[in-house]
This record gives sequence, C-alpha cells and structure tokens, in this order.
Amino acid sequence: MPARESRQKKIVIAGEDRTHMFLVRRLFDMAVEEVIGEDNTSDRRQFVGLCGQAEWYNTKHAKTDASRLHVRPTVRVRGTQKSPESIVFGRVWMLAEAEGADAVVVLQDSDNDFELLRAAKVKSSEHVDGVPLPAFGVAHRDAEGWLLASYRPQNAQEKTRIANATRVLFFDPTREPERLTAQPNGADTDAKRVCAYILGTGSGLSGKGRAPSRPPSDEQLAGMLPGLALGRALAAHKACGVLDFLTAVRTVASRLFPQTPAVGTG
Repeated sequence: MPARESRQKKIVIAGEDRTHMFLVRRLFDMAVEEVIGEDNTSDRRQFVGLCGQAEWYNTKHAKTDASRLHVRPTVRVRGTQKSPESIVFGRVWMLAEAEGADAVVVLQDSDNDFELLRAAKVKSSEHVDGVPLPAFGVAHRDAEGWLLASYRPQNAQEKTRIANATRVLFFDPTREPERLTAQPNGADTDAKRVCAYILGTGSGLSGKGRAPSRPPSDEQLAGMLPGLALGRALAAHKACGVLDFLTAVRTVASRLFPQTPAVGTG
C-alpha cells in the first residue's frame, strides 16, 4: 500500500448559498473516493472558508475582500472574460492563494448567463498549473436544478408532486433541469420554487399558497440525502453544467491525492 500523507489538504469551498456548499462537499468527496478507492475521506481533507469565514466562503464578498487585502494574481491572466460573475472565480482563487490553500472549489449559478459556462473553463485553465488547484463550476441555471436532477422521490407524496410539476411545466424538472429558470422571477419554472414544492412546501407552483422561491433549508437538504444519487444521475445532465464541474473536481482530486502502485518486497 502507498504511504498516506499525514497532512490534511486544505480545500477552500466557495459559492452563493448553502445549497452550493452542500453540492460542492458531496461532489468533491465523491471524486476523492473514486481516486483513492476509500469511502471515508474526512481524514484526507479539510473544507475551509476565507477571510474569517470558517466553513465556506460566500462569493458575494470576493470583490470587497480582494480590494481590502490588495490581493493580486501571481499567474498571467490570459482569458478575456470580463463579466462580474466570471471575475469572481479569479478573485476567490487569489484569496485562496494568499491563505495557503491546496485547492479551491467554486460554484456559481449561471442565472441564465450562458457565457458564464465557458468562463468557468477559461478561468480554470488560467490557474491549472498554479497552487491552489482550481475547480470552477457553473450550475445552469440554478443549483436547485442539480438537486432535482439527482433526486429520487422517497414517498408517494413526492412522486405525486413531481407528476403535478411536470403537468404544469410541460416538462419533467428531474429530467430536464436546465429548462428551469433562475430567480428573481415569478415564473412557475423558478428552480428554487420547483424544488421547494417537490420537497413539500406550498400547495402548488402558482396561485394562492404557491411554493416560495428560496433555497432548501438545512433540514430539507439533510432529508434529501437518502434519495440523492449524485454521480449516477448528474452524469446524464450535460446541459446543466454538471459534467464540466465533475471533470474539474476529479482532476483536482487526482492531483491532490495521486495514487502510486505499491512496491513489492520481492
């Protein structure tokens, strides 16, 4: 067996809300498990935030924190993407570099911005040979769509709600999550609203008592765990951006935890 490193890898995780962090943690650990062939990865890595945020970093603070700390890149920036959303990837990478992270994993919602999907690849390529190792991803159009794509109903009520949502939307949100829309909007297709409804909040997607447009609570996320099949289900949904993110995360995991063949004793 190859020798195991004693030091935990420091992984900065960043996103817009706790749904992002739920997905990032699970997808990263899934990738590490694939690489090292073990189920328990908690002794191999430490998830951290930035700038005093202990558990994860909220990307809405990236511009202010980068300016306050006078953080500057140490690699040449070759990309041409200038949208505020794409610049977030570079800023978070710089902040993670300044704090000595081994890797940085960032997830953003596209919020209907198709160009942002390409920007994540561009920004990853800019820093691919640097430290921290980057994995930048974009949920198209909202991360709640990824949850629905990987979720399998746990009871008859959830099955009925998925059928009702499919009838109202004219598509199955668990099979075509990229057709859901991003807030703020009052549409029945709002990804957060559809997710909330399927999980049991509200009486429908429209009208009086409609489900709210808000991220799942920690309790709802925990309740989804038995029905989640992230790797198997998400792999079928290229259009929602998850395959690119999984590829980036797997690349980082394989470089952080290289597996060397055991040397025979002869």
